[in-house]
Amino acid sequence: MLGIPVENVAVNELGGLGDAMCSAVGTGLYKDFQEALDHMSKPGKRFEPRIDQTAIYDRKYKAYESVLRVTDAGWNTLRVMQNSPTH
Repeated sequence: MLGIPVENVAVNELGGLGDAMCSAVGTGLYKDFQEALDHMSKPGKRFEPRIDQTAIYDRKYKAYESVLRVTDAGWNTLRVMQNSPTH
């Protein structure tokens, strides 16, 4: 979809890892987030782009954008109703 390799992190609890990294940097254990990342995480699986799938991804993304346009109008209507004194 992005046309570039993507690599995830080899942990299940990314929120917990982020919290731990913030604490480690905040307490001075590591000088910055890059150092914390280097010491506290390991690369997980790497996903290579599938160029042969690009046309399919592009068509799906266009469909997704059209769905967003329709639903955005509905959400905006609901937001106006919610903020109305007579909702």
